Order: sequence, then structure tokens, then C-alpha cells
Amino acid sequence: MNETSLFARRLSWDDARAFENAEVGFYPLGEGSALLQAMHVVSVTERPAVPGAQQFSIVFRGPRSPAFPQQTYRVRHPSLGDYAIMVTPIRQTADATEYEACFAHVA
Repeated sequence: MNETSLFARRLSWDDARAFENAEVGFYPLGEGSALLQAMHVVSVTERPAVPGAQQFSIVFRGPRSPAFPQQTYRVRHPSLGDYAIMVTPIRQTADATEYEACFAHVA
């Protein structure tokens, strides 16, 4: 899947729920790029939304180091495939770094 197709692919709430407790791969953007890190999905949470919109977030957990900067990554779900997802580091513990991706879609 080329980057144009990747960015055009929308992660729906139904797809996001399939991420719960999954192991996903984080890759840099670009075809044929090597795996940066495997991440565990900690939570998938629907947020109260304004009428006509759907909001949700996904929290990923990876090792403390290396910690990745806020940016868009190619995230590969084992059965749903690849999505371009912008993540932000939100916390570090003694052994992990957590990242959050937030989504808002007009229904």
C-alpha cells in the first residue's frame, strides 16, 4: 500500500475496537521500511462526542527505550492491515513508554 492510499484509509470505531489488546507494529512511513517496534494496545476508548461526530482514542505501550517522537507512523494490525496513525508520547514508567492516538470523525 503506497503512502497516498495509507493516508486515505480511515480507522473507524469498529476497526479501532479490534485493536483492543492487540500487538501491533510501528513502522516509519515509506514502503519496505523495517519494523521500529512492536507495541501492545492498552486501551481503546470512545470519547463523548458532539452530535454528528465520533471521537475515540487508542493507547499503545512499548518499551521505555527507545522512546519515539510525536509523529505519524505506519501502524500494522495483524488482521486489519496498515494505517497511518499520528501518535503522541503521553507517559513513561520505569519500563515502558505509552503513546496515544486521538480520532474524530464526522458521522
